[in-house]
Amino acid sequence: MNVLKLVGIGEDPNDYGYGINFLESDMKILTRALALLAMFVAFVVGASFLLPGEFNSTRSTLIAATPEKIWPLLADPKAWKSWSASIRKDPAMRIQYLGSPNGEGAVWAWRSRSQGNGRVSFLRAKAPSHLTYQLETSSTSRLSYGEFILEPANGRTRVVWSLSGQTGWSPLARWLGVFVDKKVGPDFETGLANLKQLVETKS
Repeated sequence: MNVLKLVGIGEDPNDYGYGINFLESDMKILTRALALLAMFVAFVVGASFLLPGEFNSTRSTLIAATPEKIWPLLADPKAWKSWSASIRKDPAMRIQYLGSPNGEGAVWAWRSRSQGNGRVSFLRAKAPSHLTYQLETSSTSRLSYGEFILEPANGRTRVVWSLSGQTGWSPLARWLGVFVDKKVGPDFETGLANLKQLVETKS
């Protein structure tokens, strides 16, 4: 009797068999949980290859002004501070301007605790209708490409802002690509609304 108590089994020898059954039950639950986890991971990875290999986010607005009035606020990197939603989110953002002062060859880079680090390089500028840029960010090693198109529309100007890029073959990157529009779109909407207010107030 004392031996049984020392090994922690108790006075009833059948307690030992109960303990084994309990452990076997736990192992079955753990095995099933691991199997379900493996199936879930396999599903997520497999499904990622069915997702698009690129992403795109586009927003537009109508501004009561000519393209010539709007163009300087887009082609001059320093002017982005007056309307860009991402810059306004962090007043302490550090910005450096490089290259040409505006248009093709203009570059601005930023460092921010809340917005990360990045760099925008203006690739092509056709005043006052078309501006394309390359976007680099610390959140991904892949490049994205942005574009502004200004089109006259019945006395006003339609400004279209888009961002596109490749996700590559990484399952994680492909899943993140699905949510790019939800992340970038609201900032584009806010930025265009700020731009519209700024231009129309000056006109």
